[in-house]
Amino acid sequence: DECDGACVNLNNDEQNCGDCGVVCQGEQCQGGICGG
Repeated sequence: DECDGACVNLNNDEQNCGDCGVVCQGEQCQGGICGG
């Protein structure tokens, strides 16, 4: 997926979890869900 021109994986990117700009504070991003 693409966020601001950067290629990211919304399923496991803690800075873009499930959607661009969704940050997981101290949690894992699994399947697009923080702490999932």
